[in-house]
Amino acid sequence: MASSATPVTTTPTPNYSVVLTRRYRNLQPQVKCCGACQLRRKVDPISGYCTQCAAQQRAHRESSTSTSSGESDETILYTIDQRSMQRNQLLYGFLQSYFPSNPEPEVWLARHMSPLLVLPELDLSSPLMSSAIDTLCLAHMGRTQQDRQLVCASQDAYGKVLSSMRRALSGQPASRATSREVIASCLLMSVYNDSIPGSSSLNNYATHLFGAAQYAQACGSSCLDPSVPFDQKLLMWLRFQSLFVCVARRKSFFWSQHEWRAMETRFDPGGSRSWYPLLVPLPGLLELADRYLRQPGRAAPQVRAALDVCRDLDIFREKHHEWAEVDFAGKPGVVYVTDPDDFDMEIEEHLFMTTSSTFTSFHAFHDAAHAMRCMVSWFMALVSDCALLRLLATYPSAQEHIKRAPQEVEHKAFQSATEICRSVYYYSMLNSLAYAHLLCVVLDLVQVIFEEIGALREAGWCQACLIATNMRMQRVRHQRHETLCRVGDLNGAFTKACRYRTMPVAATVEGCGLPR
Repeated sequence: MASSATPVTTTPTPNYSVVLTRRYRNLQPQVKCCGACQLRRKVDPISGYCTQCAAQQRAHRESSTSTSSGESDETILYTIDQRSMQRNQLLYGFLQSYFPSNPEPEVWLARHMSPLLVLPELDLSSPLMSSAIDTLCLAHMGRTQQDRQLVCASQDAYGKVLSSMRRALSGQPASRATSREVIASCLLMSVYNDSIPGSSSLNNYATHLFGAAQYAQACGSSCLDPSVPFDQKLLMWLRFQSLFVCVARRKSFFWSQHEWRAMETRFDPGGSRSWYPLLVPLPGLLELADRYLRQPGRAAPQVRAALDVCRDLDIFREKHHEWAEVDFAGKPGVVYVTDPDDFDMEIEEHLFMTTSSTFTSFHAFHDAAHAMRCMVSWFMALVSDCALLRLLATYPSAQEHIKRAPQEVEHKAFQSATEICRSVYYYSMLNSLAYAHLLCVVLDLVQVIFEEIGALREAGWCQACLIATNMRMQRVRHQRHETLCRVGDLNGAFTKACRYRTMPVAATVEGCGLPR
């Protein structure tokens, strides 16, 4: 692919570059007390030891390992020296843990979208990609074997990734990273959740995904070719996952640009071909809405612009409801709490549902993909409705402009929130932590919407259901490996900006909890 073979010389993402620089500096030695000798020296933030003590401990470990077991293949595999690592073996073990050869049906969607499964077919010898692979695989081995030494090695590899990406983003001639490698490394680092000195690991998902979206936008659509399998997987992952981050940050989405939208036709036909384009305008509309909420004015040009945003948000919501009604019609079944045989009492949410009279019927979707489309559609419609309600409160003339009263918009929001609650029955049956994390994010927002509306009974149902979901997640974690999906890191990131009654009308998203 010609476009990916040429090193990138642009300087596209200043905000992301600042974040990378800050994190890279946090990984550098700092003057403080050594954890071993207690002397004030330059201490590595990863190990907590000064150079001399770290060398002594390393020599002691190597000596004891050599004495006890000799230079076996297992010893070579577990050593910190990354140059002797068998990267392919590490990658194979990593993929087998997260993507078993016989996945359950609900995991198929993740396999279909993830570029990780294509990695064994690629040349991973470049400094950036090799360090990114080492970061994930060493962290996985370190957690599995409870080996702090390997976890430290993964953090060291992460520092190398940050250094390489900083050079690539700055356009330095010394950087040989291609646009494909930079985007791929950003996406790989978005699922890296191990402790990073001086930084919250929960920000990794949003920070690196948003950085990848910024970088792709700056490079242009020619940086990736959907006809190349790995590039297509990167695009599928980037466009879907970064959409959530852009909505949470309320920043425009790179896929809304015409050159990127034109690439939709190059993807395989599927259930999302007609659905996904409907989602794309929302982040940009939220950014515009916040602009007019942050500094409300009465000048005619600003009022007209704000009214246009209200109209676009209303159209966005109506298109989603129309699409959902057609896609939804006749597909899911319905179960009732009066039919106990339809509920699995070993599932925490099911047990709770049968004890509550707040919702008495639930959706039984036929497959996870359709359930995902419906859930995401209702969720995005909720976010849109809340932005519209805040604008209607700030610009009263907008009611006449869109021919819709706030009470009607609020009723639509209540309906969407109710449909989400009725979907918990099916989602809780999916034996996947990824869906459980998404369920927590969605229910957290739905609870806030019910509180804003004044539907306290429904809000209490959401609160209790979240407790049940968290209990199920604790149980499932003992049965299978943790998911690579990090959408749960966005939990709480949507709620503040969606409080259309209990927050100041002109408040912005600056307190949403995500790093800028």
